Amino acid sequence: MLMKIFATRAGAELERLRSEASVRASERRLRSLVRTSRGAVHVEGDLLFCNKATERITGYCVRKFPRSMPGSVCCMPPSR
Repeated sequence: MLMKIFATRAGAELERLRSEASVRASERRLRSLVRTSRGAVHVEGDLLFCNKATERITGYCVRKFPRSMPGSVCCMPPSR
């Protein structure tokens, strides 16, 4: 009985580890896709990341890009 409990717990832990590895791999693929996209990538609401295309299209420097702004504002370059 004790071995069955141990085997069940070990199996659940292995499944959890596999799931976490799968999520990390998926996140790496998504990050790569966003970084290399020729189009701007912006999620409505708080901006957590923008790619170089966002900088090229909007005129905002990636390091100084506003972190929270409506998507409609994202399409307009700043006044120069």
